[in-house]
Amino acid sequence: MSREAVTNLTNAFRFSEYKRTPLTAFVTIDWSLTDGWSEVNHQERQSRFIAKMNRWLRRNNIVPTYIWTLEAVRKRSVTDLLTKHRVHMHLAVHVPKKLFAEFIINFNSFVPGHTGNQHITYFERDQGDDTPKFYFHPNQRLGGILYRLKGVDHTLTFYGPSGPENFAAHLGIQHRGMQGVIRTKRAGVSHSLGFRQRLRAGWDEETTPDGLAALLQPDGKNGTPHPHDLPFSMAA
Repeated sequence: MSREAVTNLTNAFRFSEYKRTPLTAFVTIDWSLTDGWSEVNHQERQSRFIAKMNRWLRRNNIVPTYIWTLEAVRKRSVTDLLTKHRVHMHLAVHVPKKLFAEFIINFNSFVPGHTGNQHITYFERDQGDDTPKFYFHPNQRLGGILYRLKGVDHTLTFYGPSGPENFAAHLGIQHRGMQGVIRTKRAGVSHSLGFRQRLRAGWDEETTPDGLAALLQPDGKNGTPHPHDLPFSMAA
């Protein structure tokens, strides 16, 4: 993932907090497990998925608000024990608490080629808990976004006051292993969180490493919200 992509995702995430449409549902789709999937038809399938999800959101009077990233991680096949790449999508989407359970129930129907395999989609959970997690607090959502930024190119550097610095480390993005090759767009945001919408809203776009790092800092203690989010602090 490029520096430009990380810049877009980071500003979009903090903008979602600012405009009170926080990203409360975090889910992963393993496209490699869907029926008939290939790198050739991936873009078409993902577009159909997003269109179906957006229709459901709009029917429920929710403006589609989300961030997504693609990853290709080397995993071992259960059947042949051969190492291969699995293409999967990390999605963070705004869903109000009152519709969270219904969103989960309907989610698999949005995914083209879903076979009923329970491993195709996975809603984030707390360790030891089988219940999908509603990301209520801003710092929970920040942790989820930092995880989704791990696909950044960890060789990226910039010149700081003391010389070259690692871009990802400066932003607090952990290196969790090398990513496989993605031959299509690797990350994106909904129209509602895009650069033009941010510009129209008067959003103070951050582009420098220090500015981006500031956007990825947690909320203060005792419930003090992040300076970019005032007066917002909790999910609706």
